[in-house]
Amino acid sequence: MFMLLLIVSALVAATSAAKADPVKVGVYDEAFCGACRNFAKITLGPTYEELKDIMDVHLNAYGWAREWPDGEGYIFDCQHGPEECDGNQILGCADKYVTDPDLQVAFFMSQSFNTNNVRLCSFKCAGELGLDWETIKTCASSVEGQILHHEAGVEFNSLDPMPIGVPHITINGIPDDNAYYELKKEVCNAYTGPKPPACN
Repeated sequence: MFMLLLIVSALVAATSAAKADPVKVGVYDEAFCGACRNFAKITLGPTYEELKDIMDVHLNAYGWAREWPDGEGYIFDCQHGPEECDGNQILGCADKYVTDPDLQVAFFMSQSFNTNNVRLCSFKCAGELGLDWETIKTCASSVEGQILHHEAGVEFNSLDPMPIGVPHITINGIPDDNAYYELKKEVCNAYTGPKPPACN
C-alpha cells in the first residue's frame, strides 16, 4: 500500500511538472530605441526560437512617451519623435489583432530591423507574415490606437520599481537586468517544469 502511494505521488508530481506554466517575459520598449532593437535581434529573437514552448512574451511599446487627453483620444510626445509614436501604436494594434504569439513576436522582430520608415516597414512585414495590415493600420491611425498607446503607458508607468531605462525586461513580473544579455539562462532558471533540451 505504501509503495502504491509513493507511485501515485510520483505520477502526480510528474504530471504537475509537465503542466508547469510558461515563463512570463515582459518586454517594455519604444519603437525607435537602439538598445531595444539590439535586444530584439540579438537576445529575444534567438531565445524565443529555442524556448517559445516555455515562454509567454508580453510586449509593451511606450517607454518615455508623454501624453495629454484630446477629446476621446490622446496627443503623444515620444522620445524619438512622432514616427516613434506611430510605431508604438502600430505595435499596440498588432498586439491586439494578431492572436498568434509566434506572429506577434515575428512582427515585433521585423520592426526591430528597420524603423527608418515605420509605415512602409510595417506594410511590407505584415504582408510577408500574412497579417491583416489594413486592420492594423486603421487601428493605429485612429482613436483606438491612441487608447491602446495610452493603456500601454498606464501599464508602463505603474511598474514598481519604475524602470530607469528601456528595454525593461521582467521575468514573471519581476525586473531582471540580467535578461538583457542572458534571457535564455533566466527563462530556463525560472521554468519550473522539465527543462527542454535547449536549456542544457
